[in-house]
Amino acid sequence: MLQVGGIPILTLVKYGSLVLLALGIVWKIQDFGYDRAWSKHEEIMAQLEAEHNDEVLRLQSVNRNVEIRYMDRIRVVEKAGEERIKYVTKYITKEDDDRCDISPSFVELHDAAAQDRMPEPGAPGEFDAGTTQPQLSDVGRTVVTNYSTCHAIREQLKALQEWAREIGNVPNT
Repeated sequence: MLQVGGIPILTLVKYGSLVLLALGIVWKIQDFGYDRAWSKHEEIMAQLEAEHNDEVLRLQSVNRNVEIRYMDRIRVVEKAGEERIKYVTKYITKEDDDRCDISPSFVELHDAAAQDRMPEPGAPGEFDAGTTQPQLSDVGRTVVTNYSTCHAIREQLKALQEWAREIGNVPNT
């Protein structure tokens, strides 16, 4: 009988076959485990993608709905502002303009406050020299326009708060 290192070849072939069979089984089990893990990974990724797509659609819907409501409210505010400006000439007549003496320094003070800055330095008389006299109706239009802008900004802030609340309302999954 043939031997290798004192071990019969038939015994080596038997044990070698068993080792190869064991390695094949281990490899197949590992391969099966990898396939299952990969399959599970793909399943999880598909679920996450579907959830992501659902959330994107929800957020788009929230954005669209808030924007529509905001634009409707802004139209109402702008229309009301335009109507109020028409009332300036009804409430402030030409005679009122002629009787009322408004200093250009008042205009500077008003404009500086609106722009969140300090008025230009200097004596009021210096500023007034050579400056045309503002009319009371101009002041009225400016005030109405400023308040209309304020109301529009208030509606914008309300819409942003509404948007933030709705964005934060995450549905249960």
